[in-house]
Amino acid sequence: MNVLQSGQPSPYPYPYPTPQPAPSLPTAVSIYPSSVDTCLCDAKFITINIHNSVEQVFTIQVSGVPGEWVSYQSQTIVKQGDRQLYVYAGPKELGTHNIKIRVTAGTERKDYEQDVSIYTAPCPEKPPQDGGITGSLIEAAKSPIFWIVLIIVVGVVVIFIGATRLKPDEEFYEPMYPYRTYRPVRRK
Repeated sequence: MNVLQSGQPSPYPYPYPTPQPAPSLPTAVSIYPSSVDTCLCDAKFITINIHNSVEQVFTIQVSGVPGEWVSYQSQTIVKQGDRQLYVYAGPKELGTHNIKIRVTAGTERKDYEQDVSIYTAPCPEKPPQDGGITGSLIEAAKSPIFWIVLIIVVGVVVIFIGATRLKPDEEFYEPMYPYRTYRPVRRK
């Protein structure tokens, strides 16, 4: 409660504080990772994290490798806040390659640099493609042995199911015959 100089309570409520703008953090750029392992048949992304205090144009420059090994957007307008940009790197020769990534904040005229080491290995040999169970069945269906085995298995299943559905017929049983006759079971 607000109190006047006379000691009396004030009829006016506390004044609301005027909101102060949050202090803006300075522009910051981070480039990672600083080393990457890849192979000739693959490529990797290098991430550029930008925290921007004012809207400005950022320029990206990559040096140390041929231009056809990398792909990136050379200029980008970044509004106030956070943004991620990427450099796609895919060396075409074996060995270790060092590239330098330079990001320039246009309005503030600040430069940020990072050296990135890329180790390029040969492409791994691919194992033969397995078509899974479907591919195996399709491949097996080309063999006549598959069809013979399939017919035998289906025949055994049919005989087994038929035998379980039959029961001895007591009416036609005659003791002089050493076998019983069977008839289908009628289910109600």
